[in-house]
Order: sequence, then structure tokens, then C-alpha cells
Amino acid sequence: MKKFTLVGAAIAAAAAAGAAFALLGNQQAPTRDAYELYTEGRQLFFEGQIEESGEVLALAVKGLPNTGEAWFYFGLSKHHAKEFDAARKAFLKSSDLNYRQQLSWYNIACGYALQGRDTDAFDALEKAIDFGRISRSQITSDPDLRTLRADPRFTEIIAELKSPLQGIPAAEAMDLLIGTWEVYDEPTEKWLGTMQAQHTLNGYGVEQQWTNYSGSHSWGMYTYIAPEEIWVQLQSDQDGTTVRREGVLVEGVLTFTGSCLHADGKVEIDSIEWAAQEDGSILEERIITTPGSSTGKKIVLRFVPQDR
Repeated sequence: MKKFTLVGAAIAAAAAAGAAFALLGNQQAPTRDAYELYTEGRQLFFEGQIEESGEVLALAVKGLPNTGEAWFYFGLSKHHAKEFDAARKAFLKSSDLNYRQQLSWYNIACGYALQGRDTDAFDALEKAIDFGRISRSQITSDPDLRTLRADPRFTEIIAELKSPLQGIPAAEAMDLLIGTWEVYDEPTEKWLGTMQAQHTLNGYGVEQQWTNYSGSHSWGMYTYIAPEEIWVQLQSDQDGTTVRREGVLVEGVLTFTGSCLHADGKVEIDSIEWAAQEDGSILEERIITTPGSSTGKKIVLRFVPQDR
């Protein structure tokens, strides 16, 4: 199981499509479906084949010039290949296309920090914060930002990240999921997809996006109901499946229970618990039952952070 650092790199604008294509060199147009190339390139990245991933994703973005997701992973591959200028341009492109804007700028900030360009790094961090709340634990523990921590501007940025819900255990329990995660089936270690969660609504909300291995997507929103000290989740995917759950903190564990309504009318009842692991990953344990059934199905997933 591979782990990668989610980082970014330098900032020369590629606002026009022609400028964006410049970082592809003189490569020929893809001979295969561009989305197939993107899927292959992303999988190569997760497998640690960084150079090969970059080559395939370069062809993919040439065929998918308006797909922010492809540019985002192209940026990751170029950063890990230490091609920082190309990585930065790719992250700018993904942000321009409204894909993971917060993380795109966060990656750019990390890249600047690694290059010793501290002022540019702080400017990019501020831009990332403008697009959404960033976890304080993420910034203070990220090794790519280590060189910034002695700078007074770092302390100022940390102060900006304080939430009106800070210090409320039930509210802060969702901080566990903030970030971008590669998700694996725990028993088989099979890669299942990518999950991103970020704060919104001044800390009262958490937005979640899933992309599974086949490329399909789902979107979810968690909202904290302060008077009741509970989280309410609503999640839907592009196939029409809808999930409704409520989360309650009991003895330090945030547990969500609710129902999953499939497009064909099938209903499942489930409960989910998350547990942080010493290696920085998260284990999700989900118990699924059907109405009237006395037995349930147990699913265990492992979330591995991209940013570590």
C-alpha cells in the first residue's frame, strides 16, 4: 500500500489553453480514449510509478483540457518527479477549472516552501484558506511546510484557522476526516477510490467528495446542529443512491447511523465508526443490515492520507 505526500509546486500562470499545452511539449495526441489514459495514469501514480504516471497523464490532459481532475493528478505526478514548474501550472489549471481549488493552492504553497520561496508559499496558503477552511493539524504536521514554521507569518495563519466551534468535542470530532484520502478495502488492500473532505460554512459544515476506481462520483454534506450536538449527513451519487445519517459522539467515538436508499428502491440500514490509527490512517467500520434482518454485513475500509 503506497503513501504519497500531497504537495504542490511553483506559480507561472497558464490561463489560456495554449499556454497550458506548452508544458506537454511536442507529444502527439493520444491514440486511446483520454479518460482511459487518465484512469491508467492515476493508477500508475498510486502504484508509485511516478515517471510513467506523468507520461500517461500528460497525454490525458491533452485530450481532457477542461477536466480539472486530470490536471490535478498530473500536477501530483509532476511534483513527485521534482518537475516543479510543470506541477505548478497543472495545479493552477485544476483550480481554474474549479476542481479542488483549496487543495490545488495548498499544493502550490507546499511546492513554494520546498523551493525556499517563503513569501510565495504564504501567499498561496492564504489563497487556499480563501477557498475553504484548512485543518490546523494538517498545516502544523505537514513536513513540506516545516521551513515556514519559525516565520511569524505562520503563527498568523494558524490564528486565522480558529473555528467558532473550537473546543466543542462533538463538533471537532469531524476534523478527523479533513483532507484527501486514498481508500482501500482493509482485508484485501484493494484500492477503491479517493475521498476528499473539507470544512465549509465557517466550520459548521464538512463537504465530502468521492471518486471511485471506476471514475463515478458521489457528493456529501455534513452539517453540525449545535443545539443538539449532532452531525447530520446527506450524501448522493450519480446513480441516484441517497444516504441520510445522524452522527453522535459517545465516549469519544463519533458514530453515524441511518439509511441508504438505492435508485431501485432497495433500503439498507447502516452504522459507521471511524478510528484514527498510529500511522496516520483511519479505519472505517460499517455494519449494513436490511429492514427485518437480524444479521448484518461488516465492511472495513482504510483511509490513507495523500498528504503524508
